[in-house]
Amino acid sequence: MSVDRSVDPCGGRSRSRARPAVVSKPFTVIVDGNSLVTRHIMARAHEELRLGLPFRGGIQGAVRHLGRIMQSTLCSRASRVVVCFDGKPPAYRRELLPSYKADRGDKHARLGFFPDYKTKRRAMRQLRHTRKLLTALGAVCVRYADFEADDVVMAAVQVCVEDGEQPLVLTSDSDLYQTVHAGARVFNLGTSVVIDAGNFARHASTAPDCYLLLRALVGGKDGIKGARGVAEKRASEMLCEAHWDVRLCTGALAQLDSLCQYLARKPKKSKREAALIADRARLERTIEAIDLAATPVDRYDLRRKMAAVPAPSVATFVREARALGLRGLFADAHALSRAIGRATSARK
Repeated sequence: MSVDRSVDPCGGRSRSRARPAVVSKPFTVIVDGNSLVTRHIMARAHEELRLGLPFRGGIQGAVRHLGRIMQSTLCSRASRVVVCFDGKPPAYRRELLPSYKADRGDKHARLGFFPDYKTKRRAMRQLRHTRKLLTALGAVCVRYADFEADDVVMAAVQVCVEDGEQPLVLTSDSDLYQTVHAGARVFNLGTSVVIDAGNFARHASTAPDCYLLLRALVGGKDGIKGARGVAEKRASEMLCEAHWDVRLCTGALAQLDSLCQYLARKPKKSKREAALIADRARLERTIEAIDLAATPVDRYDLRRKMAAVPAPSVATFVREARALGLRGLFADAHALSRAIGRATSARK
């Protein structure tokens, strides 16, 4: 892995630019299925609602998007495609963070532009249909009832790293930047940028081994509360200021302890620094809740599922697409099968 000289560990920049690392060994492409499909559902649902069309654009957009990525030189050495989908959040996460996705239980809390919950649920059924089409193209689709897609993606990364691979994660969810520290590369579906250990600080404001602590300090989506008054820029500055104290520690909990000790030694503390020290116990629970590497997914079972790569079937794909009324995918069936099925054939 090439080292990115364009940033320092604190996120500062120099004049030189990083060169993307070239991966010559076969690797697994791990897709955050919910992230991929949902972004296309939301991009097209408003227009489909306005015109009174059935919800199908998310399926077509997601399948074609993955096909384009697999046809690119980025995935020329891909050996298989594993697509992970959401179950429900793990029970321990809800116990540690009662506010985690608490508004998901309110049917009207996250409707967005959908007129009612029933309509949104009908649109989100595209996730299930996309899973069937991707399986027909030769992708391994994995879903665990008691784990979210992020948890399964991280577990799949750990399986690949144990096998000596450097997998590529496709997602638009910054939570999965944690996989870089575990040994993966991340392709951001929104920006089309590949993030690895070399250029990580330029995109995430800190080093890979400090990213989990940064996310706990910042908080944000899904009802995760960070340190009071600490946004990403200030959190990055704190980690930079306490750089040597934090980076010498292994694990986010030890890093938080070191950061709090560093702040406590300061003769003059700001209100937000004093609040961070006071919030230490809560921040520890947040770290334990959002640490994807600690999620107890059964890696033995996951390894078995990842090894069961289905043979691509154009006939099955066309049949499923025809049943959904996706005529636009008929002409692309062979090209999509070659793109995703090529990885299957290469592995065999």
